[in-house]
Amino acid sequence: AMAWAKPTVLVSYFDPFGRAKINNSETVARILVGKTRGLSLPFTLATCKLQTKFDVSVEELRDCIAALP
Repeated sequence: AMAWAKPTVLVSYFDPFGRAKINNSETVARILVGKTRGLSLPFTLATCKLQTKFDVSVEELRDCIAALP
């Protein structure tokens, strides 16, 4: 029987903006990755940090998606 590769779930998050030291979306992404590390899941996780600039973040997200296995 052919073995299928696990799908990859892309978790994107944004860099801090304003005077913040961290963006809450990054906190959530880090917690998610940490809580799932070492677990036998039916998927793998990949992360993608995006700038908080719409025109730039769209391209960054496209690059992250293109780099997925």
